[in-house]
Amino acid sequence: MREWERLGGADEALWSGRQLSEAQGLEVAELTGVEATFLAASRLARRRSRLRRAGLLLAVPLALLCGWSALALHARQERLQQVEARVAEARRLLAEVRSRQAEAARLGQEAFALFDRQERSEAEQRWTRALQLSAELQPRFGQAAQELETALLLDPQRQELRGQFADLLLERALLAESRHAGQEAEELLQRLSLYDDSGVRRRRWAAPGTLTLAPRPAGASVTLQRFVAGDRRRFRLEPVQRVTGIALADAQAYVAWLAASGRVPRARLCRELEWEQAARGADGREYPHGDELAPEEANFDDTYAREPLAMGPDEVGAHPASQSPFGLQDMAGNVWEWTSSSLAAGEYTTRGGSWYFGTNSARASDREVTEPSFRDVSVGLRVCADLPP
Repeated sequence: MREWERLGGADEALWSGRQLSEAQGLEVAELTGVEATFLAASRLARRRSRLRRAGLLLAVPLALLCGWSALALHARQERLQQVEARVAEARRLLAEVRSRQAEAARLGQEAFALFDRQERSEAEQRWTRALQLSAELQPRFGQAAQELETALLLDPQRQELRGQFADLLLERALLAESRHAGQEAEELLQRLSLYDDSGVRRRRWAAPGTLTLAPRPAGASVTLQRFVAGDRRRFRLEPVQRVTGIALADAQAYVAWLAASGRVPRARLCRELEWEQAARGADGREYPHGDELAPEEANFDDTYAREPLAMGPDEVGAHPASQSPFGLQDMAGNVWEWTSSSLAAGEYTTRGGSWYFGTNSARASDREVTEPSFRDVSVGLRVCADLPP
């Protein structure tokens, strides 16, 4: 203690932890003023020493945490820069592709006009160039898609990137379809389903096409026909009387147009109970014409011996033997027909079976609850209408 006084109260002369432990039993009241001051100074120095050691122990992980945070922030910023660079490159490639696409379309139109004027040499040159530009589009689209997909891998939480990539997949699928590359289009659509979270792009793909006619002279009638291959690959013209491959929205849009245009006033989808009554009458028969169905009496899977190239929808009325009690044709087989459910509001069914299915599906009592988005070449429509008031 005298040494502490001699050194002017220096910390190095204070008691250590062991000495302080031994002094635990001392009564402060029994100490002189200098002794009490020395003991208090030793204890204070001891607490400071402990705090310094604790601070050092905390400083190490804090320093590591700060260093890791700085590295993580730097990595995040670097990743964001890479993402933006990929997106910018994709946009550049897409701008180039669309410019070439527009140029190819312009050259194609000019080539057709030159062909019409018998300027064959110039027309061939422009047509060749249009084909060259068109051939370059798909690889460029692929490069742009790769850039966007890489950006998504770097930052998978960016919803706007998912949307941009989905838009690009749809655009590529449409281009593949225009080149009659069905397999390529199907593969792109499968990938699209992974990124089209809202389903809006799939709906755009499945939306029905619109045919607008401007006949000359005005008021001229138009007949829609198709070529059908016959024996020895000889083709014949047949009227198109049955439209297939429609989803519920197509059927609803068509009957709404019939009603609005006045072609079939009050046209609507058939309700399934009225459809069934029209198909079988009131005597409980299985099929429109009786309790058995032979292959020649309707168009179902056995009609053409399940031969894939022979199967398909027939012309309306091609099987009169299965006419219903009310004189309706094709209530069994040919194509499924959309109806509104009589059992649950907002539910829709398909009735009647089709050329691809068997006799059980062609029974008048058979009902298939069908998703509104379902679209297949075996599905069509029969129109019903309310009587005038």
